[in-house]
Amino acid sequence: MYVSTEVIAIVVSAFGLMVTLGGGIFAGFAWVVRQMGGLRTELRGDIAELRTELRGDIAELRTELRGDIAELRTELRGDIAELSADMTATKVTVARLDGLVEGRQRLILAR
Repeated sequence: MYVSTEVIAIVVSAFGLMVTLGGGIFAGFAWVVRQMGGLRTELRGDIAELRTELRGDIAELRTELRGDIAELRTELRGDIAELSADMTATKVTVARLDGLVEGRQRLILAR
């Protein structure tokens, strides 16, 4: 069987083209992998930075909330003390009124 020079040239050219395209694809894939590695490193740094920032913000919010809660407790204790004093005054007033009303039905009933 006789193979002409042109057929051999076509086969060699096709093989060269395949090697060139394969090399290009391999180089492109290697470039993508390298870029992804760089992005991964960059993302790790960004995530670490965000974690640090979030921890600081959370600590600040906790401190602020603790202060607000302490302030509310102080206000509530004052309001409760004031309400207790008002109730005591009301009880005294009712007892005085009850003592003044002798012939009528009593406001505070004995047990």
